[in-house]
Amino acid sequence: MIKKVIITSKDPVKVNAVKIWFKKMFPWKKFLFENILVSSEINEQPINDKKTLFCATSKINKAKKQFRFADYWVSLECWIEIINDEMQVFGRIVVKSKKIASKSKTGTFFLHKKIIELIDIGEELWDVNNTIFGQSNLKGSSGVVWILTWDVINRTNFFSSAIILALIPFRNSWIY
Repeated sequence: MIKKVIITSKDPVKVNAVKIWFKKMFPWKKFLFENILVSSEINEQPINDKKTLFCATSKINKAKKQFRFADYWVSLECWIEIINDEMQVFGRIVVKSKKIASKSKTGTFFLHKKIIELIDIGEELWDVNNTIFGQSNLKGSSGVVWILTWDVINRTNFFSSAIILALIPFRNSWIY
């Protein structure tokens, strides 16, 4: 039986990461993936962990209403939080089925103070990073983490362990 997975993003990096890890965590299952654009109930750039988790959860809840007959719903949100004048970047992953809900968080890394200054005047994180690093589409490609790690970690890698961790309850449903 084919399992339907709804991914609340059109971002090709996020979609690809979900596909990779669902297939690796459940190699005996067949999946049909559908990526949809879902608006969140907050602005485009959540500025703390609580709002980022809320954003991911609200997108899943909207997708569940629209696609009631899916087997899984997945949301990945990557944003920022300023702590003690430092800006950390992280991602939140929420996965739900009809019986189980799970969430996870990526690792974090910190950005330069110049980026904070530009965001403080109202620019979006991705626009700032594109300008500073001379790129045109960091959000839809390997991301700023790729540049800062000199191609050791790209956005797909960045989300990988968090997706795997969020899938633990589904892989081990007998104890969850």
